[in-house]
Amino acid sequence: MLSYDWIKILLVIVAAVVALTVFFTMVGTRPGRYQVFEVYGYSDLSSGADSATLADRLKTGGVFSYDILNVEAETFDSSNYYGNVTYSARRTAGQGKVMFTTNRKTGNEADPEETYLMNAAGVGRNCVALDLTVYLNDCQNYLVRFFGDNWEENELDKEEAEKCFMRRNGKDKRYNYSYSSNREKGIEDEYARLEHLRADYIFLEKKIDEGVITLVSMPDGADGEQVRAFGLGNLADLADLYYYTDEEGKPSTKEICLLIFDNDNDEGREAAWVENDLRYEPISFLRFLVETYG
Repeated sequence: MLSYDWIKILLVIVAAVVALTVFFTMVGTRPGRYQVFEVYGYSDLSSGADSATLADRLKTGGVFSYDILNVEAETFDSSNYYGNVTYSARRTAGQGKVMFTTNRKTGNEADPEETYLMNAAGVGRNCVALDLTVYLNDCQNYLVRFFGDNWEENELDKEEAEKCFMRRNGKDKRYNYSYSSNREKGIEDEYARLEHLRADYIFLEKKIDEGVITLVSMPDGADGEQVRAFGLGNLADLADLYYYTDEEGKPSTKEICLLIFDNDNDEGREAAWVENDLRYEPISFLRFLVETYG
């Protein structure tokens, strides 16, 4: 049999592998538009020893909620053509959740006040970074939706949380099977997501008040200045992740900041009508940074 039918046996094996691959692809859940958390580094930054393993540590460390299905990390070198083109391609495709850059001057003779943050984010209507004053207020209003006016202490409104879960995940393959336990587990995960967000937001507020995290403003066209990034210069060990070389040729992190990309239409929207429930996951990422590198 092996002497004469080995080709048929190989073809059967290949067909079986292809069939199984197609089957699991069809029944598996592919990450949606907001279910991938991409971390970018851009401009004058150099990667520290931790940058190569950042995505894996975020995946396994329980940093994000259950609904973040994949984490990616990528660094673009703005000093070469390939890095700029790759970054532009990612943003054209709407990719990227947060990005590390710096508030240092670029040395642009045509615009001496230009910073790497301004260069990466753009200004005015072309700005791709969220207004963080609005963003933080939106997050608080979102928590009020589920915890009431006394959102820091009240019990979770489980009925509202379940309604939110069903609107977002009611047709998700993970929960759309006949086994009711899958859906019940998903609803419990939704409760945990909201409790986790509340704790992380309270943590971030405290660190901003203490000056551990700062708010970085930049010119915004005719509207004056807007807060567009979180300053991370007070995190003592941040160079393990990213650093830049200062004027004296020494590694520094003093002016490193983090922006959040404006990827949805929910900025300033009433909490009950927010479509992207995962838009506040960067707050959990900021807590991770403080606890890991602060």
